[in-house]
Amino acid sequence: MVRKTSELARRYEALLRERRESLLRDLSGLDEERRSEGQNASGVRMHPADLGSDSVEYDVIRTCAETTTSELQEIDDALARILEGTFGLCEDCGHPIPAARLEAIPYARLCISCKSREEAA
Repeated sequence: MVRKTSELARRYEALLRERRESLLRDLSGLDEERRSEGQNASGVRMHPADLGSDSVEYDVIRTCAETTTSELQEIDDALARILEGTFGLCEDCGHPIPAARLEAIPYARLCISCKSREEAA
Protein backbone atom coordinates (compact mmCIF):
# COMPACT_ATOMS: atom_id res chain seq x y z
CA MET A 1 0.00 0.00 0.00
CA VAL A 2 1.36 3.40 -0.96
CA ARG A 3 1.23 5.89 1.89
CA LYS A 4 0.02 9.39 1.29
CA THR A 5 2.98 11.68 1.02
CA SER A 6 3.26 15.17 2.39
CA GLU A 7 3.40 18.22 0.15
CA LEU A 8 7.13 18.47 0.84
CA ALA A 9 7.73 14.82 -0.08
CA ARG A 10 5.76 15.28 -3.32
CA ARG A 11 7.94 18.28 -4.15
CA TYR A 12 11.11 16.29 -3.60
CA GLU A 13 9.67 13.37 -5.53
CA ALA A 14 9.13 15.67 -8.53
CA LEU A 15 12.70 17.01 -8.23
CA LEU A 16 14.12 13.50 -7.94
CA ARG A 17 12.16 12.22 -10.94
CA GLU A 18 13.26 15.21 -13.02
CA ARG A 19 16.91 14.64 -12.06
CA ARG A 20 16.53 10.92 -12.79
CA GLU A 21 15.27 11.60 -16.32
CA SER A 22 18.13 14.04 -16.92
CA LEU A 23 20.68 11.47 -15.73
CA LEU A 24 19.17 8.77 -17.94
CA ARG A 25 19.58 11.07 -20.95
CA ASP A 26 23.17 11.79 -19.90
CA LEU A 27 23.88 8.09 -19.47
CA SER A 28 22.51 7.35 -22.92
CA GLY A 29 24.84 9.97 -24.39
CA LEU A 30 27.79 8.59 -22.43
CA ASP A 31 27.05 5.07 -23.66
CA GLU A 32 27.03 6.36 -27.23
CA GLU A 33 30.35 8.17 -26.66
CA ARG A 34 31.83 5.07 -25.04
CA ARG A 35 30.89 2.94 -28.05
CA SER A 36 32.35 5.57 -30.36
CA GLU A 37 35.59 5.77 -28.36
CA GLY A 38 35.80 1.98 -28.26
CA GLN A 39 35.75 1.93 -32.03
CA ASN A 40 38.47 4.57 -32.19
CA ALA A 41 40.66 2.67 -29.73
CA SER A 42 40.36 -0.54 -31.76
CA GLY A 43 43.54 0.24 -33.66
CA VAL A 44 42.18 2.22 -36.59
CA ARG A 45 44.62 4.98 -35.70
CA MET A 46 48.04 3.47 -35.27
CA HIS A 47 50.04 6.30 -33.73
CA PRO A 48 50.76 5.52 -30.03
CA ALA A 49 49.88 9.07 -28.95
CA ASP A 50 46.46 8.72 -30.54
CA LEU A 51 45.87 5.39 -28.85
CA GLY A 52 46.89 6.82 -25.46
CA SER A 53 44.60 9.79 -25.91
CA ASP A 54 41.73 7.49 -26.86
CA SER A 55 42.37 5.41 -23.75
CA VAL A 56 42.23 8.46 -21.49
CA GLU A 57 39.02 9.67 -23.13
CA TYR A 58 37.47 6.22 -22.73
CA ASP A 59 38.44 6.16 -19.03
CA VAL A 60 36.87 9.60 -18.47
CA ILE A 61 33.65 8.50 -20.17
CA ARG A 62 33.59 5.26 -18.15
CA THR A 63 34.11 7.15 -14.88
CA CYS A 64 31.32 9.62 -15.73
CA ALA A 65 29.00 6.70 -16.54
CA GLU A 66 29.82 5.01 -13.21
CA THR A 67 29.17 8.24 -11.29
CA THR A 68 25.89 8.77 -13.11
CA THR A 69 24.80 5.18 -12.43
CA SER A 70 25.64 5.60 -8.74
CA GLU A 71 23.58 8.80 -8.52
CA LEU A 72 20.68 7.06 -10.28
CA GLN A 73 20.75 4.35 -7.60
CA GLU A 74 20.73 6.99 -4.85
CA ILE A 75 17.72 8.65 -6.49
CA ASP A 76 15.87 5.34 -6.82
CA ASP A 77 16.56 4.63 -3.15
CA ALA A 78 15.25 8.09 -2.18
CA LEU A 79 12.08 7.52 -4.21
CA ALA A 80 11.59 4.24 -2.35
CA ARG A 81 12.01 6.08 0.97
CA ILE A 82 9.27 8.50 -0.10
CA LEU A 83 6.92 5.57 -0.67
CA GLU A 84 7.93 4.02 2.67
CA GLY A 85 7.38 7.29 4.50
CA THR A 86 10.98 7.50 5.71
CA PHE A 87 12.23 10.16 3.28
CA GLY A 88 13.95 13.06 5.01
CA LEU A 89 14.90 11.08 8.09
CA CYS A 90 18.54 10.31 8.83
CA GLU A 91 19.22 6.59 8.43
CA ASP A 92 21.65 6.63 11.39
CA CYS A 93 20.10 8.81 14.08
CA GLY A 94 16.50 9.02 12.84
CA HIS A 95 16.32 12.81 13.15
CA PRO A 96 14.93 14.90 10.30
CA ILE A 97 17.47 15.92 7.68
CA PRO A 98 17.50 19.74 7.46
CA ALA A 99 15.72 21.22 4.44
CA ALA A 100 18.90 23.02 3.36
CA ARG A 101 20.69 19.67 3.05
CA LEU A 102 17.80 18.14 1.10
CA GLU A 103 17.78 21.17 -1.18
CA ALA A 104 21.45 20.60 -1.93
CA ILE A 105 21.25 16.80 -2.11
CA PRO A 106 17.62 15.66 -2.38
CA TYR A 107 18.61 12.00 -2.05
CA ALA A 108 20.62 12.53 1.15
CA ARG A 109 20.40 9.57 3.54
CA LEU A 110 22.17 11.14 6.50
CA CYS A 111 22.00 14.40 8.40
CA ILE A 112 25.10 16.55 8.32
CA SER A 113 26.36 15.35 11.73
CA CYS A 114 26.07 11.66 10.83
CA LYS A 115 27.56 12.22 7.37
CA SER A 116 30.51 14.05 8.94
CA ARG A 117 31.09 11.13 11.33
CA GLU A 118 30.87 8.66 8.43
CA GLU A 119 33.43 10.58 6.39
CA ALA A 120 35.78 10.90 9.38
CA ALA A 121 35.71 7.15 10.03
